[in-house]
Amino acid sequence: MDECFHPMVPRYGYPQMPGYAPGPPGPPLDQPPYPFPQPLPGLPGEMAPMPPESSRPMFGRSFKNPFKGLLRRRPKDYLLSHQMYRVMGQRVKVSTLKGDLDGDIAGVYPDHLLISKDDQKYHIRWDAIVYVAPVEEL
Repeated sequence: MDECFHPMVPRYGYPQMPGYAPGPPGPPLDQPPYPFPQPLPGLPGEMAPMPPESSRPMFGRSFKNPFKGLLRRRPKDYLLSHQMYRVMGQRVKVSTLKGDLDGDIAGVYPDHLLISKDDQKYHIRWDAIVYVAPVEEL
């Protein structure tokens, strides 16, 4: 076996292998036994200047999630009302839980959709709507 390498680390108080010298049992006596670096020597009682703190904390409320808008859930009626407001006045086919209805979008309200067909107006709640499709006139 090579004399420069041995898999066992020498322990204090045990016989040493030939070629090994025991290491010191601790730090030198002129240094305090602290494992972390000590401040640089300066004037007595003087401390090193602290770096300036940032105005924003690293963690907490100031964190801005870039995916917040993508992962936000909105109710179906909110999205559908905005979409129907864009196509107001156009002819659509509205499928509800009870059946289908063809007509023009006459109004968009927070809780319902107003469809006019001939001389009648139909108020359809957002919860009752299954889907809305445009009607192409030939």
